Amino acid sequence: MLVVTHSLSYLSMCDQVLLLAPGGKTAYCGSPAPSNVIAAMGTNDWAEIFEFVASSPDVAASRYQSGRIPTPPAPPAPRSGKPIRAPQTSMVRQISTIGRRQVRLIFADRGYLVFLGVLPLVLGLLTLVIPGDKGLSLNNADNPGEAVQILVVLVLGAMFMGAALTVRDLVSERAIYERERAVGLRPSSYLGAKIIVFFVIAVLQAGVMLAITYAGRGTPSEDGFFLVGSLELFVAIALLACVSALIGLTISAVVKSAEQTMPPLVLVVMVQLVFCAGLFPLAGRAGLEQLAWLFPGRWGYAASAIAVDLTKIGPLAPQTQDEPLWEQTATAAFLSYGILIAMGVLLVFVTYSRLTLKRKSSPGAANRG
Repeated sequence: MLVVTHSLSYLSMCDQVLLLAPGGKTAYCGSPAPSNVIAAMGTNDWAEIFEFVASSPDVAASRYQSGRIPTPPAPPAPRSGKPIRAPQTSMVRQISTIGRRQVRLIFADRGYLVFLGVLPLVLGLLTLVIPGDKGLSLNNADNPGEAVQILVVLVLGAMFMGAALTVRDLVSERAIYERERAVGLRPSSYLGAKIIVFFVIAVLQAGVMLAITYAGRGTPSEDGFFLVGSLELFVAIALLACVSALIGLTISAVVKSAEQTMPPLVLVVMVQLVFCAGLFPLAGRAGLEQLAWLFPGRWGYAASAIAVDLTKIGPLAPQTQDEPLWEQTATAAFLSYGILIAMGVLLVFVTYSRLTLKRKSSPGAANRG
Protein backbone atom coordinates (compact mmCIF):
# COMPACT_ATOMS: atom_id res chain seq x y z
CA MET A 1 0.00 0.00 0.00
CA LEU A 2 1.25 3.47 -0.92
CA VAL A 3 0.39 6.42 1.36
CA VAL A 4 1.17 10.10 0.78
CA THR A 5 1.35 11.94 4.09
CA HIS A 6 2.73 15.01 5.83
CA SER A 7 2.25 13.42 9.27
CA LEU A 8 5.19 11.83 11.10
CA SER A 9 3.06 9.86 13.57
CA TYR A 10 3.23 6.49 11.82
CA LEU A 11 6.44 6.69 9.75
CA SER A 12 7.98 3.95 11.88
CA MET A 13 5.28 1.53 10.69
CA CYS A 14 6.30 1.96 7.03
CA ASP A 15 8.64 -0.48 5.29
CA GLN A 16 10.12 2.21 3.06
CA VAL A 17 10.07 6.03 3.13
CA LEU A 18 10.54 8.22 0.06
CA LEU A 19 11.34 11.88 0.84
CA LEU A 20 11.02 14.30 -2.08
CA ALA A 21 12.73 17.70 -2.13
CA PRO A 22 11.15 20.73 -3.84
CA GLY A 23 11.05 20.13 -7.58
CA GLY A 24 10.40 16.41 -7.15
CA LYS A 25 14.02 15.52 -6.43
CA THR A 26 14.68 12.46 -4.32
CA ALA A 27 16.33 13.34 -1.01
CA TYR A 28 15.99 10.00 0.78
CA CYS A 29 14.67 6.56 0.01
CA GLY A 30 15.02 3.76 2.47
CA SER A 31 13.99 2.32 5.78
CA PRO A 32 12.65 4.74 8.43
CA ALA A 33 14.82 2.99 11.03
CA PRO A 34 16.81 5.63 13.01
CA SER A 35 20.17 4.01 12.19
CA ASN A 36 19.55 4.19 8.45
CA VAL A 37 18.21 7.73 8.60
CA ILE A 38 21.19 8.96 10.67
CA ALA A 39 23.66 7.29 8.31
CA ALA A 40 22.08 9.00 5.31
CA MET A 41 21.03 12.38 6.68
CA GLY A 42 23.24 12.87 9.75
CA THR A 43 20.24 12.99 12.10
CA ASN A 44 16.98 11.20 12.67
CA ASP A 45 15.13 14.38 13.63
CA TRP A 46 12.65 14.65 10.78
CA ALA A 47 11.96 18.32 11.53
CA GLU A 48 15.65 19.12 10.92
CA ILE A 49 15.66 16.88 7.85
CA PHE A 50 12.62 18.64 6.38
CA GLU A 51 14.20 22.05 7.01
CA PHE A 52 17.46 21.03 5.35
CA VAL A 53 15.74 19.46 2.33
CA ALA A 54 13.44 22.47 1.88
CA SER A 55 16.29 24.99 2.08
CA SER A 56 18.87 23.00 0.08
CA PRO A 57 17.02 20.71 -2.32
CA ASP A 58 19.94 20.44 -4.76
CA VAL A 59 22.40 19.48 -2.03
CA ALA A 60 20.00 16.89 -0.65
CA ALA A 61 19.42 15.43 -4.10
CA SER A 62 23.16 15.39 -4.82
CA ARG A 63 23.82 13.48 -1.60
CA TYR A 64 21.32 10.86 -2.64
CA GLN A 65 22.67 10.57 -6.18
CA SER A 66 26.28 10.32 -4.95
CA GLY A 67 25.51 6.99 -3.34
CA ARG A 68 25.85 8.03 0.29
CA ILE A 69 22.52 6.43 1.07
CA PRO A 70 22.90 2.73 1.84
CA THR A 71 21.02 0.19 -0.18
CA PRO A 72 17.62 -0.36 1.44
CA PRO A 73 17.49 -3.64 3.29
CA ALA A 74 15.29 -6.35 1.92
CA PRO A 75 11.81 -6.27 3.40
CA PRO A 76 11.26 -8.77 6.19
CA ALA A 77 9.61 -12.04 5.34
CA PRO A 78 5.86 -11.93 5.80
CA ARG A 79 4.70 -13.17 9.16
CA SER A 80 2.14 -15.86 9.50
CA GLY A 81 -1.17 -15.07 11.07
CA LYS A 82 -3.33 -11.97 10.80
CA PRO A 83 -1.73 -8.87 9.24
CA ILE A 84 -0.90 -5.98 11.55
CA ARG A 85 -3.27 -3.08 11.01
CA ALA A 86 -2.62 0.54 11.79
CA PRO A 87 -4.35 1.69 14.96
CA GLN A 88 -7.74 3.28 14.29
CA THR A 89 -9.23 6.00 16.46
CA SER A 90 -12.77 5.73 17.78
CA MET A 91 -15.75 6.82 15.71
CA VAL A 92 -16.61 9.60 18.17
CA ARG A 93 -13.08 11.01 17.99
CA GLN A 94 -13.08 10.87 14.20
CA ILE A 95 -16.42 12.69 14.05
CA SER A 96 -15.09 15.33 16.45
CA THR A 97 -11.90 15.81 14.43
CA ILE A 98 -13.64 16.02 11.05
CA GLY A 99 -16.34 18.28 12.47
CA ARG A 100 -13.85 20.73 13.96
CA ARG A 101 -11.88 20.73 10.72
CA GLN A 102 -15.04 21.45 8.74
CA VAL A 103 -15.85 24.45 10.94
CA ARG A 104 -12.31 25.79 10.53
CA LEU A 105 -12.54 25.37 6.76
CA ILE A 106 -15.79 27.34 6.65
CA PHE A 107 -14.37 30.20 8.68
CA ALA A 108 -11.15 30.18 6.65
CA ASP A 109 -13.04 30.69 3.38
CA ARG A 110 -14.20 34.29 3.78
CA GLY A 111 -16.15 34.36 0.52
CA TYR A 112 -18.09 31.22 1.39
CA LEU A 113 -18.70 32.47 4.94
CA VAL A 114 -20.10 35.77 3.65
CA PHE A 115 -22.32 33.87 1.22
CA LEU A 116 -23.72 31.73 4.04
CA GLY A 117 -24.45 34.83 6.12
CA VAL A 118 -25.94 36.99 3.38
CA LEU A 119 -28.17 34.33 1.79
CA PRO A 120 -30.75 34.03 4.61
CA LEU A 121 -30.82 37.81 4.96
CA VAL A 122 -31.67 38.28 1.28
CA LEU A 123 -34.27 35.50 1.26
CA GLY A 124 -35.88 36.86 4.41
CA LEU A 125 -36.07 40.35 2.89
CA LEU A 126 -37.76 38.90 -0.21
CA THR A 127 -40.82 38.04 1.89
CA LEU A 128 -41.22 41.75 2.66
CA VAL A 129 -41.76 42.71 -1.00
CA ILE A 130 -44.88 40.53 -1.36
CA PRO A 131 -47.92 42.82 -1.65
CA GLY A 132 -50.29 42.98 1.32
CA ASP A 133 -50.32 43.89 4.98
CA LYS A 134 -51.84 40.79 6.58
CA GLY A 135 -48.77 38.59 6.51
CA LEU A 136 -49.45 35.19 8.04
CA SER A 137 -52.75 36.26 9.59
CA LEU A 138 -56.23 36.10 8.03
CA ASN A 139 -55.97 37.27 4.41
CA ASN A 140 -58.65 39.46 2.94
CA ALA A 141 -60.48 39.12 -0.38
CA ASP A 142 -58.30 41.77 -2.03
CA ASN A 143 -55.19 39.64 -1.62
CA PRO A 144 -56.26 36.08 -0.76
CA GLY A 145 -52.90 34.54 -1.66
CA GLU A 146 -50.58 36.68 0.49
CA ALA A 147 -49.82 33.97 3.04
CA VAL A 148 -49.47 31.39 0.26
CA GLN A 149 -46.85 33.56 -1.46
CA ILE A 150 -44.91 34.16 1.75
CA LEU A 151 -44.69 30.42 2.34
CA VAL A 152 -43.51 29.90 -1.25
CA VAL A 153 -40.55 32.23 -0.63
CA LEU A 154 -39.76 30.59 2.71
CA VAL A 155 -39.94 27.07 1.29
CA LEU A 156 -37.88 28.02 -1.76
CA GLY A 157 -35.36 29.70 0.52
CA ALA A 158 -35.05 26.62 2.72
CA MET A 159 -34.54 24.34 -0.28
CA PHE A 160 -31.96 26.59 -1.91
CA MET A 161 -30.01 27.37 1.28
CA GLY A 162 -29.76 23.72 2.27
CA ALA A 163 -28.71 22.40 -1.13
CA ALA A 164 -26.30 25.26 -1.89
CA LEU A 165 -24.68 24.76 1.51
CA THR A 166 -23.42 21.26 0.73
CA VAL A 167 -23.52 20.64 -3.02
CA ARG A 168 -19.79 21.25 -3.62
CA ASP A 169 -18.43 19.84 -0.38
CA LEU A 170 -17.84 16.13 -0.91
CA VAL A 171 -16.66 16.34 -4.52
CA SER A 172 -14.11 19.04 -3.69
CA GLU A 173 -12.63 16.89 -0.90
CA ARG A 174 -12.77 13.56 -2.71
CA ALA A 175 -9.01 13.15 -3.12
CA ILE A 176 -8.40 14.07 0.54
CA TYR A 177 -11.14 11.73 1.71
CA GLU A 178 -9.72 8.79 -0.26
CA ARG A 179 -6.26 9.30 1.25
CA GLU A 180 -7.62 9.57 4.78
CA ARG A 181 -9.86 6.57 4.29
CA ALA A 182 -6.81 4.54 3.26
CA VAL A 183 -5.26 5.18 6.69
CA GLY A 184 -8.32 4.42 8.81
CA LEU A 185 -11.02 7.08 8.38
CA ARG A 186 -14.48 5.57 8.59
CA PRO A 187 -16.98 6.71 5.92
CA SER A 188 -19.67 6.86 8.61
CA SER A 189 -17.54 9.19 10.74
CA TYR A 190 -16.77 11.42 7.78
CA LEU A 191 -20.42 11.67 6.68
CA GLY A 192 -21.69 11.98 10.26
CA ALA A 193 -19.43 14.95 10.99
CA LYS A 194 -20.52 16.67 7.79
CA ILE A 195 -24.20 16.16 8.57
CA ILE A 196 -23.89 17.53 12.10
CA VAL A 197 -22.04 20.69 11.03
CA PHE A 198 -24.26 21.40 8.03
CA PHE A 199 -27.47 20.72 9.94
CA VAL A 200 -26.47 23.30 12.55
CA ILE A 201 -25.75 25.85 9.84
CA ALA A 202 -29.00 25.07 7.99
CA VAL A 203 -31.05 25.52 11.17
CA LEU A 204 -29.32 28.83 11.93
CA GLN A 205 -29.96 30.06 8.39
CA ALA A 206 -33.63 29.08 8.63
CA GLY A 207 -33.89 30.93 11.93
CA VAL A 208 -32.40 34.13 10.47
CA MET A 209 -34.69 34.02 7.43
CA LEU A 210 -37.78 33.50 9.58
CA ALA A 211 -36.74 36.17 12.10
CA ILE A 212 -36.71 38.75 9.29
CA THR A 213 -40.07 37.52 8.04
CA TYR A 214 -41.63 37.71 11.50
CA ALA A 215 -40.17 41.17 12.09
CA GLY A 216 -41.53 42.54 8.82
CA ARG A 217 -44.72 40.55 8.25
CA GLY A 218 -45.71 39.48 11.75
CA THR A 219 -45.96 36.04 13.32
CA PRO A 220 -48.66 33.51 12.38
CA SER A 221 -52.02 34.36 13.93
CA GLU A 222 -53.03 30.70 14.24
CA ASP A 223 -51.42 27.90 16.23
CA GLY A 224 -49.94 24.90 14.50
CA PHE A 225 -50.93 21.29 15.01
CA PHE A 226 -48.12 20.54 17.49
CA LEU A 227 -46.88 23.94 18.71
CA VAL A 228 -47.59 27.64 18.45
CA GLY A 229 -47.58 28.74 14.84
CA SER A 230 -44.31 30.69 14.85
CA LEU A 231 -42.33 27.86 16.44
CA GLU A 232 -43.90 25.08 14.38
CA LEU A 233 -43.21 26.99 11.15
CA PHE A 234 -39.57 27.28 12.19
CA VAL A 235 -39.44 23.51 12.78
CA ALA A 236 -40.97 22.82 9.35
CA ILE A 237 -38.67 25.21 7.49
CA ALA A 238 -35.56 24.04 9.38
CA LEU A 239 -36.39 20.38 8.69
CA LEU A 240 -36.82 21.10 4.99
CA ALA A 241 -33.49 22.96 4.95
CA CYS A 242 -31.77 19.96 6.56
CA VAL A 243 -33.28 17.51 4.06
CA SER A 244 -32.21 19.85 1.25
CA ALA A 245 -28.67 19.83 2.69
CA LEU A 246 -28.75 16.05 2.37
CA ILE A 247 -29.84 16.45 -1.27
CA GLY A 248 -26.79 18.64 -1.81
CA LEU A 249 -24.51 16.02 -0.23
CA THR A 250 -26.01 13.30 -2.43
CA ILE A 251 -25.43 15.37 -5.56
CA SER A 252 -21.87 16.08 -4.41
CA ALA A 253 -21.24 12.37 -3.83
CA VAL A 254 -22.54 11.38 -7.28
CA VAL A 255 -20.94 13.96 -9.61
CA LYS A 256 -17.35 13.68 -10.80
CA SER A 257 -16.30 17.32 -10.47
CA ALA A 258 -17.37 20.52 -8.74
CA GLU A 259 -18.31 22.05 -12.10
CA GLN A 260 -20.99 19.37 -12.53
CA THR A 261 -22.88 20.35 -9.38
CA MET A 262 -24.66 23.46 -10.65
CA PRO A 263 -27.02 21.90 -13.26
CA PRO A 264 -28.52 19.32 -10.87
CA LEU A 265 -28.72 21.94 -8.10
CA VAL A 266 -30.74 24.33 -10.26
CA LEU A 267 -32.89 21.50 -11.61
CA VAL A 268 -33.67 20.08 -8.17
CA VAL A 269 -34.63 23.47 -6.69
CA MET A 270 -36.75 24.56 -9.65
CA VAL A 271 -38.61 21.26 -9.96
CA GLN A 272 -39.43 21.29 -6.26
CA LEU A 273 -40.62 24.89 -6.48
CA VAL A 274 -43.07 23.92 -9.23
CA PHE A 275 -44.31 20.82 -7.41
CA CYS A 276 -44.56 22.27 -3.89
CA ALA A 277 -48.20 23.24 -4.69
CA GLY A 278 -47.71 26.85 -3.63
CA LEU A 279 -47.58 28.26 -7.18
CA PHE A 280 -50.73 26.54 -8.46
CA PRO A 281 -53.15 23.88 -7.18
CA LEU A 282 -52.06 20.25 -7.45
CA ALA A 283 -54.82 18.50 -5.52
CA GLY A 284 -57.00 16.38 -7.79
CA ARG A 285 -54.71 16.64 -10.82
CA ALA A 286 -54.03 13.02 -11.70
CA GLY A 287 -50.40 12.31 -12.43
CA LEU A 288 -49.07 15.69 -11.33
CA GLU A 289 -50.27 15.26 -7.76
CA GLN A 290 -48.68 11.82 -7.48
CA LEU A 291 -45.46 13.01 -9.10
CA ALA A 292 -45.20 15.83 -6.54
CA TRP A 293 -45.11 13.25 -3.73
CA LEU A 294 -41.54 12.38 -4.79
CA PHE A 295 -40.16 15.79 -3.82
CA PRO A 296 -39.34 17.05 -0.30
CA GLY A 297 -40.61 20.50 -1.28
CA ARG A 298 -44.17 19.16 -1.50
CA TRP A 299 -44.05 17.81 2.04
CA GLY A 300 -42.09 20.75 3.41
CA TYR A 301 -44.71 23.16 2.08
CA ALA A 302 -47.46 20.97 3.53
CA ALA A 303 -45.79 21.00 6.96
CA SER A 304 -45.43 24.79 6.74
CA ALA A 305 -49.08 25.21 5.69
CA ILE A 306 -50.18 23.12 8.65
CA ALA A 307 -47.99 25.21 10.98
CA VAL A 308 -49.80 28.45 10.06
CA ASP A 309 -53.20 26.81 9.37
CA LEU A 310 -53.11 28.04 5.79
CA THR A 311 -56.55 26.71 4.85
CA LYS A 312 -58.00 28.93 7.59
CA ILE A 313 -56.02 32.15 7.00
CA GLY A 314 -56.16 31.90 3.19
CA PRO A 315 -59.46 30.18 2.39
CA LEU A 316 -60.03 32.18 -0.80
CA ALA A 317 -56.70 31.35 -2.44
CA PRO A 318 -57.01 28.87 -5.33
CA GLN A 319 -54.17 26.74 -3.93
CA THR A 320 -56.01 26.04 -0.67
CA GLN A 321 -59.14 24.68 -2.33
CA ASP A 322 -59.56 20.93 -1.76
CA GLU A 323 -55.97 20.53 -0.51
CA PRO A 324 -56.14 17.77 2.15
CA LEU A 325 -52.40 17.83 2.92
CA TRP A 326 -52.65 21.38 4.30
CA GLU A 327 -55.43 20.70 6.79
CA GLN A 328 -54.56 20.53 10.49
CA THR A 329 -55.27 16.84 10.91
CA ALA A 330 -53.16 14.17 12.54
CA THR A 331 -52.93 12.27 9.26
CA ALA A 332 -51.64 15.26 7.27
CA ALA A 333 -49.23 16.41 10.00
CA PHE A 334 -47.62 13.04 10.70
CA LEU A 335 -47.53 12.21 6.98
CA SER A 336 -45.71 15.44 6.10
CA TYR A 337 -43.06 15.19 8.82
CA GLY A 338 -42.76 11.40 8.51
CA ILE A 339 -42.10 11.45 4.77
CA LEU A 340 -39.58 14.29 5.11
CA ILE A 341 -37.66 12.30 7.72
CA ALA A 342 -37.88 9.11 5.63
CA MET A 343 -36.53 10.98 2.61
CA GLY A 344 -33.67 12.27 4.74
CA VAL A 345 -32.79 8.74 5.87
CA LEU A 346 -32.86 7.52 2.26
CA LEU A 347 -30.57 10.34 1.14
CA VAL A 348 -28.10 9.53 3.93
CA PHE A 349 -28.06 5.89 2.82
CA VAL A 350 -27.44 6.80 -0.83
CA THR A 351 -24.64 9.22 0.07
CA TYR A 352 -23.03 6.70 2.43
CA SER A 353 -23.18 4.04 -0.28
CA ARG A 354 -21.35 6.35 -2.66
CA LEU A 355 -18.69 7.12 -0.06
CA THR A 356 -17.97 3.44 0.51
CA LEU A 357 -17.30 2.80 -3.17
CA LYS A 358 -13.62 2.44 -4.07
CA ARG A 359 -12.72 4.66 -7.00
CA LYS A 360 -9.81 6.61 -8.39
CA SER A 361 -10.01 10.35 -7.80
CA SER A 362 -9.85 12.55 -10.86
CA PRO A 363 -6.88 14.93 -11.26
CA GLY A 364 -9.22 17.89 -11.06
CA ALA A 365 -10.55 16.73 -7.72
CA ALA A 366 -7.04 16.20 -6.43
CA ASN A 367 -6.05 19.74 -7.38
CA ARG A 368 -9.09 21.20 -5.69
CA GLY A 369 -8.39 19.15 -2.53
